[in-house]
Amino acid sequence: MITPAKERRKEYRRRAAVDVALSLAELNAGWGDYDRALEHLRAADEIAGGSLEPRFRDRREEWLEEARLAS
Repeated sequence: MITPAKERRKEYRRRAAVDVALSLAELNAGWGDYDRALEHLRAADEIAGGSLEPRFRDRREEWLEEARLAS
């Protein structure tokens, strides 16, 4: 069952997990590890119930391109 967005925002542990995953995504991208950054971004979006995808679409596309160029 998918938790409504308003309820998800009230869940402290879920918010903290999303914040950690997003921080790890940014750190890995900063180190040039775009594949790992994308994994963390996907994890954050999954934890958030899919609500992050629209906000991070451009960054995701940028990281996908960087990962493609690096391989």
